[in-house]
Amino acid sequence: MTFAWDEANTAVAIERWRAGDSSSQIGKMIGCSRNAVIGKIHRMGEGGRVLPSSPLRAPKAPKPVKPLRVQLRPPVLPAAPLPARAPEGPGLATILTLRPFQCKWPMSGEGEDMTFCGRQMDRQPYCEFHALRAYQAPTAKRSEKELVRSVRR
Repeated sequence: MTFAWDEANTAVAIERWRAGDSSSQIGKMIGCSRNAVIGKIHRMGEGGRVLPSSPLRAPKAPKPVKPLRVQLRPPVLPAAPLPARAPEGPGLATILTLRPFQCKWPMSGEGEDMTFCGRQMDRQPYCEFHALRAYQAPTAKRSEKELVRSVRR
């Protein structure tokens, strides 16, 4: 769709632009697109405004600021040192003899020959000794430079 700019439309556009109307409002008055008005105003050298354009709608009220919720996490405690070796226990369990509340730490073998620790424990998959090995406290994050240095060594 092309729009022919005549002197009357150009005069109305420039007059309304200087009055502070938006390019959308001017386009609706004249019967052309918003971009056509912007292009014509720019080509006529009327780019800058003295007053800001008047909006079509009333400005919205600002939204209320929601208070931030801060969740405090308990501090991470350092891991307890591991005992030198596993304490002596009742023996090893196989997949067929392993029962609930027995330590499920794999000891040796593969497939049907796999054996497990089998010590008694309370509501955890591992006994106290193997839980210390399985659940370690997170270490401090290393910076990128430290990681690069450790790889070069």
